[in-house]
Amino acid sequence: MTIRKLSAGRGAGWITDGIAVFKSNPGTYLTACVVVGLLSSLPVFGLFFGLLMPVMYGGLLSVLQHQARGEQTAVGQIFDGFQQPGAFARLLPIVLINLAIAFVIVIIVFVTIGVAVFQLIRESQAHQQPDPQMVMALLPKFALLLLFLLPIGVLFGWVMLLAIPRAMLGQVPGMTALREALSAVASNFLPLLVNLFDPGPTATRLRSRAMPGEDPTTLPQPSDVAPALASLCLPSEQRHASLVRYDPSATVPVSGTFRQ
Repeated sequence: MTIRKLSAGRGAGWITDGIAVFKSNPGTYLTACVVVGLLSSLPVFGLFFGLLMPVMYGGLLSVLQHQARGEQTAVGQIFDGFQQPGAFARLLPIVLINLAIAFVIVIIVFVTIGVAVFQLIRESQAHQQPDPQMVMALLPKFALLLLFLLPIGVLFGWVMLLAIPRAMLGQVPGMTALREALSAVASNFLPLLVNLFDPGPTATRLRSRAMPGEDPTTLPQPSDVAPALASLCLPSEQRHASLVRYDPSATVPVSGTFRQ
């Protein structure tokens, strides 16, 4: 597979492309998602489905692939990960890697905060007031744990989102799909990052309820702020992981550049 390095704005393009496929025939895909959700919520049976969720995800991708090609779709295609020849064997390494990562994360969480959390749960069940010192001591550990696991979880999620389609739709062996996905994420790390847009005080109904004594005519209107937000979705946008604040005095050319 040839890995292309794309611009940061292309990240929004991936989303719009997917929405376009979904909108062409949303009924079947929504029904398929509901069925997967119901199966996953069943006792015992849901646990089995949870362990094999990459295979079910492959089935949902199969529904979308038929839909993108203009072919007939059916809810039963969610089981294509089991039914198509060789599909389960290709997806199995991804399932095993997924389980291994989940097991390691559970062990890390248990070692760092597990004992304290279980103690707090026991105190709560016994209708006892939790020890404030224990709670305060737990908060820094939880914050550090989140800071450590969140980037790993995001990176792993991106790899899974790319590896499963390669194995299911591209008929690539599971381990090869994982290596390709990791390389693709590394090459397009910037397009996968998003920006945080801060519109500032804006004359919205929500703000009028929160600030009833404020004169809304002194604030920018949503229609004034919208072009600045839309510019972040253009393919020419190069910023990533940035906090972009709206400036009423700024101009937003068609090119998508935005002066802060």
